[in-house]
Amino acid sequence: MTTGVRRIYLLDFGILSGEMGWFIPDPSIISERGVPKPATWVDIPVTGALIEHKDGLILIDTGSHPEAQRVWSKSSWDVFPMTRFTDENRLENQLKLIGLKPSDIHFVVFTHLHLDHTGQAYLLKDGGATFVMHEKELKHALYMIWLGKTGAYVPVDIDNLRGANLNPISTDYFELLPGVELYLVGGHTPGSMLIKVTTDAGEYLRIHRRFPSFTEGT
Repeated sequence: MTTGVRRIYLLDFGILSGEMGWFIPDPSIISERGVPKPATWVDIPVTGALIEHKDGLILIDTGSHPEAQRVWSKSSWDVFPMTRFTDENRLENQLKLIGLKPSDIHFVVFTHLHLDHTGQAYLLKDGGATFVMHEKELKHALYMIWLGKTGAYVPVDIDNLRGANLNPISTDYFELLPGVELYLVGGHTPGSMLIKVTTDAGEYLRIHRRFPSFTEGT
């Protein structure tokens, strides 16, 4: 069965670094009680994807803001600094590598709204693209910002969604286009989504955590 999905491109939005404990818990055992563990930092690729479908171009996530150190809170930057971000990692230049520009995009899907997923959305909101996220995620991000407990939500990034063509979904499952399916999975955030893309070559999953890329299904 042909779904209409033609190609999937992985986009490189730079490198975010953090102490391993933020990503993979490493609890101590009794023999280590009272012995401090050294901090182990890891580099996490910040990625997005472009799905070329016969019925439209779908961008999955937009990476971090090009001026992240300026627009993020100091506490967010201290915990998750962008340790590699060059002009090549700008959204417009990643799209240029595959012969596209921001105004070509028809849909932008946010797996969730954390700082490494929404930072370059401002480039797309005036081009007519439909912004898709889960309703639970948008409500949670706004609530946390209202409480002043922003965490990994950046007020500048969320405010940049204002005026865009927003289409929050409220169901646990949503088919955006044939072969492009969105699933509410929660966990990482209340409104985190997993994206399954079915091509003639097989099934691919875009997970909602910071770990990169599409994973080929079985």
